[in-house]
Amino acid sequence: MFLAFYTLIVFVATTLGASAGIGGGIIIKPAFDLLNQDELNIISFLSANAVFFMALYSSLKRLRGKAEKFDKPILLIIALSSIMGGFVGNEVFYYLFDYIDSNNLKSIQSIALCVIVVFLITYFTCYKKFKSLHLKSKLMMFIIGFLLGFVSSFLSIGGGPLNVALYTLLFGFSLKLSVAYSIATIFFAQGTQLINILLTQDISTYPLSYLLAIVPTAIAGGIVGQCIYKRLNDRAISIILSATMLVVLCMNVSNLIMSMD
Repeated sequence: MFLAFYTLIVFVATTLGASAGIGGGIIIKPAFDLLNQDELNIISFLSANAVFFMALYSSLKRLRGKAEKFDKPILLIIALSSIMGGFVGNEVFYYLFDYIDSNNLKSIQSIALCVIVVFLITYFTCYKKFKSLHLKSKLMMFIIGFLLGFVSSFLSIGGGPLNVALYTLLFGFSLKLSVAYSIATIFFAQGTQLINILLTQDISTYPLSYLLAIVPTAIAGGIVGQCIYKRLNDRAISIILSATMLVVLCMNVSNLIMSMD
């Protein structure tokens, strides 16, 4: 029964993720937490798989398509920094998972997500009023990529909206180009997280059979999301992001209240 709920959540989340650069995990993680059926490490594992395979499909589609042309040096910086940030974020998550109560860790994640989401709602509602800094520093790009990779892995959310907001605000990319770089960030960070789990954790303790439903659904969501993405302009992407963030904020507040009971 709950696998059906997981699958539906994954489809909706990855469809939005591929269409607006959300990544899906920022919806999947709090939605799975709200169901309260599995341990936090299992939820993080399932969310990471869904987001990774959605991002894999979306990245390959964009690289083969003609919609955006990646700047290869920038893409390389994003790849390296996201991999490093994803590794550190995963290490910090499992360190805390081993040494503090699961509800306390969930509270930390929920509080962090609430802060991020409030910022994102403000930004995407009024993003035209924010002046981009148009930073050109490769070092700053690396630092931001590292931080986004860390957040993506530690919170198991992909981090799409935060990626889009910071790439737009700091580097002056259009929303659509920021979506493309966001998906790349998610792909490298979540891929690093999954490899790290495979190498350091006993995966027999995870419900691997769930992946038979979740992974194809995530890819299907990526396909549908790509079709929607082609029909969106920057304003439409902004509306989708703002509305989604309101829902995510409500879920995270609910999770925070539940974890404190």
